[in-house]
Amino acid sequence: MCAASHVTFFFLKRYRAGGGEDMGTVLDIKIKRANKVYKEGELLSGVVVVVSKDTVQHQGIFLTMEGSVSLQLSAKSVGVFEAFYNSVKPIQIISNTVEMVKPGKLPSGKTEIPFEFPLIVKSNKVLYETYHGVFVNIQYTLRCDMKRSLLAKDLTKNCEFIIHSQPQKGKQSPSPVDFTITPETLQNVKEVSDPRHHHLLLLVLPSKELVRRHK
Repeated sequence: MCAASHVTFFFLKRYRAGGGEDMGTVLDIKIKRANKVYKEGELLSGVVVVVSKDTVQHQGIFLTMEGSVSLQLSAKSVGVFEAFYNSVKPIQIISNTVEMVKPGKLPSGKTEIPFEFPLIVKSNKVLYETYHGVFVNIQYTLRCDMKRSLLAKDLTKNCEFIIHSQPQKGKQSPSPVDFTITPETLQNVKEVSDPRHHHLLLLVLPSKELVRRHK
């Protein structure tokens, strides 16, 4: 009795997990470039792969390309930043959905469906470089959805690709800024005791007048 219960739970778990796979059908996305790195203006291409032991009945296969900028909290984030985060929704940079295959049947075995997406944004938006930071996340993904009947679970597969910024035209050389620090141009000169070394430190901050003159 215990063994039978364990086997039943295993198959239910595998069926409900999704992720582009059920007990008989596997859905996958393969990007043409192995490193998955692209620049704005290039063509993102690849194939959607469906592997099945039997004929697959479906209600359409869709591919969505998305890019967004979002804020994410760390465990140490509290106070004002947390309140600000709760009021900001992810900013969508690019979004495009195409119907790859109309409702019908796919034969048993392996089926490859090619796709191409031009990495071009509309209006004044920019494809920012992929970034995964502590508080800011810039991510680009492909999502393939196979719609199925009520008796069969929909299949979904996600795949991330990377956007790198275009190299700047012409190198910018640093320009020197001349300034002079004298006792008359300093303010907030304080003596601070450092108990670890038992001596005095000087904190020297430029005056507002000096900062204004050299902006």
